[in-house]
Amino acid sequence: MTALYNSYGPAGAALTDAQNMAKRKGAASGDGKGPSSLFLLGEDNFIRRHTRFIIEWPVFEYAVLLTIIANCVVLALEEHLPLKDRTPLAQRLEKTEPYFLGIFCVEATLKILALGFILHKGSYLRNIWNIMDFVVVLTG
Repeated sequence: MTALYNSYGPAGAALTDAQNMAKRKGAASGDGKGPSSLFLLGEDNFIRRHTRFIIEWPVFEYAVLLTIIANCVVLALEEHLPLKDRTPLAQRLEKTEPYFLGIFCVEATLKILALGFILHKGSYLRNIWNIMDFVVVLTG
């Protein structure tokens, strides 16, 4: 670094330090490529590009919100009777749980593929809502 300081002055040394810090933090390097997803998929990967398009698509966001609302309605309609008795409505509503869980698993998988899991800035588990979503999917 002293050689850089002598060659380019303090501005050159500071620029090099900033570039090294950006590389250590996982930011995009000079080649224009960002961090990989799950150590497998780069930014320009076909799967990652399409999953990013899907999760940013407003229709997908609204579909997930409608699924959450529908799941809340189903949970609100459940009746817990003594001795684990179930009403016919509760028995029918119980059959919907695997479908909701499947939809939430697909959502989490798409987001993990598009954003990465945890290691870099902007990844799936760096967002508090996604952490809650992941815990719900794991416990489901």
